[in-house]
Amino acid sequence: MTSGMRPEPSLSDELGGLGDLGDLGDLGDLGDLGDLGDLGDLGNQLQDFAAGLGDLSNCASLGLAYSQLIAVAYTSDNADAEIDQVLGELQSKAPKDLQDELELVAQTLKDAAGGDFLESTNALSDPEFVKANEAIITWISTECGG
Repeated sequence: MTSGMRPEPSLSDELGGLGDLGDLGDLGDLGDLGDLGDLGDLGNQLQDFAAGLGDLSNCASLGLAYSQLIAVAYTSDNADAEIDQVLGELQSKAPKDLQDELELVAQTLKDAAGGDFLESTNALSDPEFVKANEAIITWISTECGG
């Protein structure tokens, strides 16, 4: 019961009084629905849409891996090894002209992992680190269709 002692509305009331729908298990012969495989240009449109999304799996793994580098530097007791592992994954997918930037970011994060918080923060604002970081983020964004 609801307040005021009114009965709670039934499912039928909430659905607009549909009444008895009968046995929906027997819908009878729906007839010929035509060739559902031929939906006109929809198939081509869906393929174009999917192609425009790029390789989302690769995109997601790159973004996740790169974001893990910074998290590992500040949270792991084994930061150097974990940074090397993530770095290896990124290097295997990155173009050759981005390898130096990846190395610089990884080394800066390894150094930051061993220092105090203020020193670590200063390392991440170094112009060389910022430039390398921006190049990597631009590459990941491009991989993601950006």
